[in-house]
Amino acid sequence: MENEHDLFNDDLPFEFERSHRDETLKEKSRQDLLNSIATTKPRKRWRKMSTWLAGFTAFIIVAGWLVVFNRKRSGPMTVFQTRDFQRTITLPDSSQITLNRFSEIRTDLTRWRPSKREVWLTGEAFFEIKKQQTGDNYENFIVHTPKGDIEVLGTSFNVHTDSLGFSTALHTGSIKAHIGKEEVVTLVPGQMLVVQGNTIYRKQVNVQLYSAWKDGEFHFDNTGLAEVITLIEKYYGLAVKVTDNVPVAKKKLSGNIAVKDSSQLITVLQISLGLNIQRKGDSLFITK
Repeated sequence: MENEHDLFNDDLPFEFERSHRDETLKEKSRQDLLNSIATTKPRKRWRKMSTWLAGFTAFIIVAGWLVVFNRKRSGPMTVFQTRDFQRTITLPDSSQITLNRFSEIRTDLTRWRPSKREVWLTGEAFFEIKKQQTGDNYENFIVHTPKGDIEVLGTSFNVHTDSLGFSTALHTGSIKAHIGKEEVVTLVPGQMLVVQGNTIYRKQVNVQLYSAWKDGEFHFDNTGLAEVITLIEKYYGLAVKVTDNVPVAKKKLSGNIAVKDSSQLITVLQISLGLNIQRKGDSLFITK
């Protein structure tokens, strides 16, 4: 009996310890499971909420962008184009624009009103702008070009644009040219502004020559050779090269010559100014 008692006593601690360990392991497993459930469910809910918030945010951004875009976008643009002909356009305010060949004017006529008169020009055009008054104020007319804007009240002027910039010659009234963010140049009648790349300059010219295309004739009146060369390069796309022995400053030209006929102009220059002029491709060589 004693042995049995001793054996029982000896086995008791082992059985108790094993049973206690099993219970401890079960309790730990149960706690781990509960912790896992407790931490997993909120994570799933947060993932769903994050997805929903991301989608809602994207919707708000897209909707806001569409609102801003539609607000800034102008109405349908009316486009006036020419090919190998000229065209005169009368605007709602009775202003007139004569488009040169291969030129284009765009404007939004649906928003045209005295306080908002603007057009976009590609090529060349002659403008005759009517003054518009709202109350005590006169409203401006704006011509947009790729290199700057021309702001006028009531005036007549010519504008020519190309890939490098633009030029404008003022006949009557006054205009302001806005180049870039800060440069503002004001012109008075008889002046021409030239913007070519980073070069900006203003000069006194015979402005009638720069709108001669409108009437089909150049009207030269004691016009200097340098100015004639400028016209040749502009209207006929020719690169003019003059040798040093030609007294450019002393050579003057008078008379009427058809704009379309470059050969007639070259002939007149040779005869009246006593020059030797040869054309090779797109270049014109002037020698004495």
